[in-house]
Amino acid sequence: MLGPSKITFFRIEFAQKVSGCVLDCGSGTGEYHKYFNTGDIISLDLTFSQLCNLPGKKVCANAVSLPFQDNVFDVLWACAFIQCIPQDISVYISEWKRVVKPGGKIYILTPNRESPFDFLFRFLHLKNWASYEGTQRLYSASDLAKYGKVYGEIWFLPWLRRLLRSFPSLGHTLMAEIEVKK
Repeated sequence: MLGPSKITFFRIEFAQKVSGCVLDCGSGTGEYHKYFNTGDIISLDLTFSQLCNLPGKKVCANAVSLPFQDNVFDVLWACAFIQCIPQDISVYISEWKRVVKPGGKIYILTPNRESPFDFLFRFLHLKNWASYEGTQRLYSASDLAKYGKVYGEIWFLPWLRRLLRSFPSLGHTLMAEIEVKK
């Protein structure tokens, strides 16, 4: 698998928006929990060994068929997770919207399939998004924009932050912010 994601100011900014009752899908090591403005976090992962060292509530389950009632969570956080699942994200989005309360948010961080840097890395035969172990499917900014607002990030060029707010498709990674309406 990909292992812990990079902690960047961009990602911390979004994690600090997280409050209320939170479901951390594909929580892995739970590296963003300390940035959430809540202690009410349920860590969900398909791999039991990933959950063992996390504090608090834990659920070992598949994120496409969540063992929760409707409208339970204020926020669903899925950081560096969707690229590891073979099914199209639409299957997950509908399930995630089911468990998030109206007015709640879903945050998804994923590599950008159309990243100009990833194209360059492939051209130079360097490690690119598709070459990471566990990568099943990559998404573009336009793929995610069908569901909500998309922001771009180039973690190794943080000074481009303002430009990427307007042009997320140039980002090396993408953050989708989806507001749940019912």
